[in-house]
Amino acid sequence: MNNQALIEVEKLIALNNRLLEICIYALIRETPIYKHELDTLTKLKFMDIIMKNLNDDTGTLKDKLLYQWNLERTDK
Repeated sequence: MNNQALIEVEKLIALNNRLLEICIYALIRETPIYKHELDTLTKLKFMDIIMKNLNDDTGTLKDKLLYQWNLERTDK
């Protein structure tokens, strides 16, 4: 892969990650999670949930994020 193609791929990855982050905050906006600053690992887990469930409606995605959040809280 030439340098220009690599640069474009990196731009797409950065754009994808930013869009996923925006989706996270839109989905958790009216939940208890929104009051907390999300660490990088949690953001990555949430991004993964969204990417693996793109066909789900927003309510289902929000429920999955809340489930993951609660799972992490009970593991500690």
